[in-house]
Amino acid sequence: MNEKSQDVDIRHIANLARLNLNDGEISRYETDINAILSYAEQLSKVDLSDVSPTAHAASITNVIRSDEERGSMTRSELLDNAPDVLDDELIKVPVVIRHGSEGPA
Repeated sequence: MNEKSQDVDIRHIANLARLNLNDGEISRYETDINAILSYAEQLSKVDLSDVSPTAHAASITNVIRSDEERGSMTRSELLDNAPDVLDDELIKVPVVIRHGSEGPA
């Protein structure tokens, strides 16, 4: 990057962003942006020829377990674990919604 490419028109950028900046703010932002561009220029000079491209700065690995077939519970095992059972075949749950104007249980 040469000095000419670092010329940034702060007034134009402020106008595009619909910002009303005074002369002091324009001067400060111009200094800040030029410092950022200067730093970016330094970074572009770093030799990365021996660095392989990465998607993440840190190494990541998938920790999901593989699928394994397992047997399922029998009906009686399932009902033995239920908090309440109706007629030895249905899992009984508390009423959540009542019909009509009575509202929740």
